[in-house]
Amino acid sequence: MRKEEQGITLIALIITLIILVILAAVSIRAVYNMGIVGRAVNGAQDYAREAKREEEIMDKTTKLMKKTINKINGGKTYIEYVLNGGTNSEGQITEFNIGETVRLLNATKEGAYFDGWYESRDFSTKRINSTGDIEDDITLYAKWIEETQVNYFSWSTTSTDATIIGFSETGLRAYNDGNITTLAIPQYYNNLTVTQVSGNAFSDKDKITKLVIPDCITKIEATCFKNCSNLKEITIPISLKVKNAINTESAFVGCTNVEEIYFSKGTGIGVDYTDDYYSQNIYKATPWYLSSEAGKEITVTFENGIEKIGSYMFYNCTRLNVSNWDAIKSISTFGAHAFDNCINLNVLIKKDSFRSNLSIGTAAFRNCSGISGELELKDGTIGEASFEGCTGLTKVSINIDNFTIPTNAFSGCSGIVTLIVGDNIKKLDVACFKNCSSIKNLTIPISLKVKNAINTESAFVGCTNVEEIYFSKGTGIGVDYTDDYYSQNIYKATPWYLSSAADKKIVVTIDEGIEKIGNFAFYNCSGIYKINFKSNEFTSLNKLKSNLIYNGISSGINALVGTGLTSDTEPIVCVTKDRGWLCDSNGIIETGITLSGNYKIETKIKMNSFPSSYNNIWGTGNSSFESWIPNSGKQLCFRSNSEKFTSSNTMSTGEIYTIIEEVKDGTLTADVKTENGESENWITGTVSSGSSSSTLKLFATTSNSCATNMTMYYFKIYKEEALVLDLIPVIYGDKVDGAIMNQSGFYDKISKTFK
Repeated sequence: MRKEEQGITLIALIITLIILVILAAVSIRAVYNMGIVGRAVNGAQDYAREAKREEEIMDKTTKLMKKTINKINGGKTYIEYVLNGGTNSEGQITEFNIGETVRLLNATKEGAYFDGWYESRDFSTKRINSTGDIEDDITLYAKWIEETQVNYFSWSTTSTDATIIGFSETGLRAYNDGNITTLAIPQYYNNLTVTQVSGNAFSDKDKITKLVIPDCITKIEATCFKNCSNLKEITIPISLKVKNAINTESAFVGCTNVEEIYFSKGTGIGVDYTDDYYSQNIYKATPWYLSSEAGKEITVTFENGIEKIGSYMFYNCTRLNVSNWDAIKSISTFGAHAFDNCINLNVLIKKDSFRSNLSIGTAAFRNCSGISGELELKDGTIGEASFEGCTGLTKVSINIDNFTIPTNAFSGCSGIVTLIVGDNIKKLDVACFKNCSSIKNLTIPISLKVKNAINTESAFVGCTNVEEIYFSKGTGIGVDYTDDYYSQNIYKATPWYLSSAADKKIVVTIDEGIEKIGNFAFYNCSGIYKINFKSNEFTSLNKLKSNLIYNGISSGINALVGTGLTSDTEPIVCVTKDRGWLCDSNGIIETGITLSGNYKIETKIKMNSFPSSYNNIWGTGNSSFESWIPNSGKQLCFRSNSEKFTSSNTMSTGEIYTIIEEVKDGTLTADVKTENGESENWITGTVSSGSSSSTLKLFATTSNSCATNMTMYYFKIYKEEALVLDLIPVIYGDKVDGAIMNQSGFYDKISKTFK
C-alpha cells in the first residue's frame, strides 16, 4: 500500500471512530430524554452530568484526530488568538510545521500592557512564548495589565515630557485600601510622554507585588522603589539603568523577593554594568541580583528584538534561569561576564540557537554548568573564558575564519565528547581546551599548532581520553614538533600523546590533500594502533618510517617512532573515497577458510599500478593455490595445485573489475565484468583437484608474503552456493548492519568479526 493510501485509510478510521463516539453519546442522551433510567428526581442532574461527559469525550477525540492527522500528513499546527480587546502584531504566526520553533509576537492594546499568551481563559496555565511550547492546534488568550490611573500620581512636567513624583492623595488612599498591588506606570500624561520616575517616589510601598515600567521610561532615580519588599514580578526595559551614579543608591535597594522579570526591548541595547560601575560592584544594585543573593529562584523572560545583553548584567546571579532561550536568536552581543557564574541557568543549546556574526564577550557564560547540547560557531567572535566550566556541553564545532580560539575559552568543559576545530581557525591560545577530559572524538587541522611557545601551556592540557582523531587538511603541511620545541619535548603537548600516555587506544585518520606529516608528530604515541588515509593515494608504514616521500605524502623525521604500529608489515588502513581498501605491501589478510568441492570466489578490485612481479589477489601462501595478475602480461591467472590457467584478456591500470571464479563439478570458470561493460568469460577449464591445501589469504604470494598494489572493494566466498565469507573494508566508527565498528579493517559480515 502506498504512503498516500495509508494516510487516507488512517484518517478514515479516525473519522469512523469519532462517528461511533457521537452515536454513543446521542444514544445515551436519548435514553435519558425518554426517562428509561427511571430516576425522575435526579434525572436532570444525571442528564447534565452525562452531557458534560459527552462534551469532554468529543473534545478529547477531536484533539486526538487533529494531532494524528497532522503527524500522518506531516501537516501544519494552527493557532487561534483571542485578543481580549487588543490588536495582534503584524506578521504574527498562525500556523507552523510540527517541530518548528517560532517566537510569538506581543499584541498591543491602548492603555494596557501585554502580559503574555496563555492557553486557558483564566490565565492559570503557564505563559506560551513560542511554538516550541505548543504540541497541538491551540487557542491562545491575550492577558493584559491595565495602566494605573494617571490621577493616582503626582506629576512634574516640561513642554515635552512628564515625570512621576509619587502617589497623589487619591492614589495613596487607593494604595492604603489595597487597590494598588500592581503598579503599571502609564505611558502618557496629558498627551506628554512619561519618561522618568523621581527618587523615593514609591519607597516603602510594600503592598506592591507587581511592577510594569514601560519602554518610554528612560530614567528611574535613586530609591524610587526602595524597600518594596513584596515586589515579586517586574517588567523593565533592558536598556534602563537601575543605578545612575556611583555614589547614589539603587532604585531597587531592599527589593529582595523578586521571582519573575520580563525584559522588554527598550532601545534593544542592554545596560553595561562595567567601567566605573564595576569598581563599585554596581551589578549588585539590580533587583535580580539582590533577590538571587537572598536565595530567591528567579525566572527571566526576554522580549523578542533585544540586540545586546550588557556586560556583568547577570553576573553571579546563581539562582537565575531564562524561560525563553529561543529569544536569544535576536541577540547579537553578549557582553563580558553577562551570565558569568549563573550556575542555575538551564539551557539546551542547538545548532541554530545563536544568530550569525555573534559577539560573545570575556567569560560571558563562564561556569554556566546548566548549558547543555551542541554548540556550533561559524562566524563572529568569542572572548577569553567565554564558555569556561560549561560542563553540560557535549559537542563543540568552531570554524570562524582566521580566528584565534582565546585562552581558556572552553577550559573545564568536561562534558565535551566531540570537538571539531575547523580549517579556518588560525591559532589555538593557551589552555583554550584545558581539562576537557571527556573529548573522545577530535577533528583538527594537521597544520594547527597545539602549543605556541615553550613556556606556555598546551591548548589541550588535561585532555587524556582521546580515542579518535581526524586530521583535516588545513594548509596541508603538518606541524613540526622539533627545533626549539623538541628541547622542551613539545610533542608531549598534543592530545594524542597525552591520551596515549594515559593508555588510550587511538585511531588516526589523515584527510586527503595533506602533503606532510610533521617531524615528531606522533613520536612515542604508543596508543596509536591504526592510521586511516582518506586519499586515493596510499602511503605504506614502512615508507613512512623510512622517512621517504611516496605518492604525494611526506613524513617528517621520527613521525611514527614509538607508536603502537610496531611492524613494517602491519597494515595502515587506507580506505578510498569510493570505499575501497588500498593494499601496498602492507600485509596479508587471513580468511580462515579452506576450499574443496564446489565453491565460488567473488571480488571487486582496481589495479592501481603493477609491482615488478605481479599483483596477488588471494592465495594460500604457497605455490599450490592462488589467483594473480602478472606484470608481464597483465592477464588473470588461476592456479589449482599443479594446474595453471591464464586468460587471453588483459587488465588495465585504473580500471575496476568484478571477478567471479567458480569451480563446479570439476569445471573452472572465471567471469570478469568492467564497470561499464558486460560480464565476459575469461577462463574455462577442467581441474582434477580444486581443493586448497590450507586456508586462503588475501594478497598472499607463494612465499606467504604480500606483493600487490590494488584497491579491493569486497571479497566473498561461497561453498555449495552458500555464502560463508563476506569481507568489506570498514573504518572505525562505520555502521554495518546496525553495529558501530570499534576498529578499522576487513570485516566479515557473516561471522561479524575482523580478519
